[in-house]
Amino acid sequence: VAFAGGGDELAAMARDGMDLQTAFGASKPVVLEFYSKDCAHCRESSKRLHEVERAHPEVSWVMVDTQDESNRVLWERLGVDEIPHFAFLDAGKELRRTEVGPISTDRAEAGIRSVVIPGM
Repeated sequence: VAFAGGGDELAAMARDGMDLQTAFGASKPVVLEFYSKDCAHCRESSKRLHEVERAHPEVSWVMVDTQDESNRVLWERLGVDEIPHFAFLDAGKELRRTEVGPISTDRAEAGIRSVVIPGM
């Protein structure tokens, strides 16, 4: 599936990411990236963040499509009202950090550190 406007990277992230149930069943920290294929900022972020996702096998990166109504309970629970929206959860699946908007690789890396390295 190719997404318009350079969204091939977004499609690759969606394909490469872990599914939600598997991620929550694992003992690793989780990055939830809330996105829509129609979101220009989501497509822009994916150009930078796909490499970050691949560089961190110690976290489960889950792409949560906000156009999929089955995800509504999750995004409402986490207060997602703007995308892209990133929720960084520790290994116990507790929310430790949130980033909203087209984040930089540095902010993504900081979010990952906050859930991988306790106390960050």
